[in-house]
Amino acid sequence: MNKFFMCIFSIYASVGICCAAELRLIAENAPPNSFTVNGQPTGKSVEIVQAILAAIDMPSNDIEVMPWARGYWNLENIPNVALFPTSRTSERESKFKWVGPIFENEVNLYKLKNRQDIWVNNLIDLNNYNVGSGRNDQKTRFLLSKGIEVNQVSVEHQNIQKLFIGRIDIIAYQSGRLFYDVKQLNYNFEKIEKITNIPEMSKDAFMAFHIDTSDEVIRRFQEGLNAIRESGEHAKILRKWEGTLGNP
Repeated sequence: MNKFFMCIFSIYASVGICCAAELRLIAENAPPNSFTVNGQPTGKSVEIVQAILAAIDMPSNDIEVMPWARGYWNLENIPNVALFPTSRTSERESKFKWVGPIFENEVNLYKLKNRQDIWVNNLIDLNNYNVGSGRNDQKTRFLLSKGIEVNQVSVEHQNIQKLFIGRIDIIAYQSGRLFYDVKQLNYNFEKIEKITNIPEMSKDAFMAFHIDTSDEVIRRFQEGLNAIRESGEHAKILRKWEGTLGNP
């Protein structure tokens, strides 16, 4: 009897490994969370996912890095796709399967310090200004749901450029990315100031899997994440990347 159950368990685990090997892992091009250097994926979330794969002895799948809108389309429409980092919102909850959270995610509204004419006491006030955010991301969807017009871009750091040249007034941006992106674009971060935090947009980052993904694969990835948290590897990765984030 024991041999029988061991055989069944081995087959079950093998199915999980096989399905995981077929997974297509996609990371949003969103430094310092995920980006490429010399053609190789790197970043905070990439290293976390790579650590998960190592912890559960799954093949180190090649990670693709692409703009958010394209990655999200793949997640919605193509089986065996996982996209990260992805905010777990009520709108998306039943559309995908989830592993996480892989890190905390704070989203704020920002403007240039010299724009003393900008006053935002509530979300309705945003309709008095040109607001920029990423195309089809959760920040944009939230703002649109509140009746706020949004200037959308496919590559989010374009909004920083538009902010500095005066084409938009306010940007909705993840705090951990803003310092890095401003620095990469050779702008002065000291010229930007935070207006306010938006709790409804500050959703923790997860791995989102296509809805048809095997529950066994989801279980193993979650166990892998739990394992690297317990071992301290997860905290080590976060500390490594803290130096790139600044303090927006």
